[in-house]
Amino acid sequence: MNKGYVRGMTSLQAQSFRDALVRLEKMAIQDNLAVPSLKIRKMIASTIDLIVQQTKLQDGSWKVANVTEVQGFDGELQTLADIFVFEQQGLEHGKIMGRLKPTGKRPTFLERIKATSVPLPPNLFGF
Repeated sequence: MNKGYVRGMTSLQAQSFRDALVRLEKMAIQDNLAVPSLKIRKMIASTIDLIVQQTKLQDGSWKVANVTEVQGFDGELQTLADIFVFEQQGLEHGKIMGRLKPTGKRPTFLERIKATSVPLPPNLFGF
């Protein structure tokens, strides 16, 4: 992500979105001790659009539990907003069934997606 690429994807292990951002900050500090934490947090907020959290459920299956947008920076922390959350809909043969449900929040990067001519279902984000 620090090489100027327009797109990128990475993974890391964390217990929550906030924990993931703190871990990214720690990795950046280890890479360059001369940069203050606040500046690193701002860089993370301006670099990352989405955090996708996968969770192991009680039945042992892994599901995407949340898709959260990093919307920017406010004060000393990144501003986060859930775009999709996992909604459990029942059990089938001992397995948890469900779907990612839109929260109805409009992602701030929606216009950038539309500008790429990527077709999106009309009700994808619940509005």
